[in-house]
Amino acid sequence: MTTELAKVDSTLDFPLQNFQQQTEEWSPGIYALECRVSERALDSDIPFVQNAKQADIIIYVGSTALSLKNRITEHVLGYCDGSTFTDHFPPVDYIHIESVEGPREKIEEEERKLAEEIREKFTEDSDTVYVYQY
Repeated sequence: MTTELAKVDSTLDFPLQNFQQQTEEWSPGIYALECRVSERALDSDIPFVQNAKQADIIIYVGSTALSLKNRITEHVLGYCDGSTFTDHFPPVDYIHIESVEGPREKIEEEERKLAEEIREKFTEDSDTVYVYQY
């Protein structure tokens, strides 16, 4: 399953209900979330936060070997252990969701490819984009 959406207005709230209805599979996979700058980011002196908050578009690329639906919902609701990035830059929309079956290494390779594709796309469109992929 692949879901791709056009760039959205970052002032909108994350369409969690819409996402949950469209994402019926509980499979492993990769995702890209458009994020916004939070108050916490404005006050932070962490180097990656300083760099990201200068961009016009902020995108978080991640993966999970368990459940796409659970992991993205955790990011949106702020219950996400291990993601300092979305603590500072909460998601406002999803750009890409894709199920990926296979070992963790395959999922991580697909995550790296997705991050590079997004960087290339937004560079071509001449937007200032910050793509975070751990």
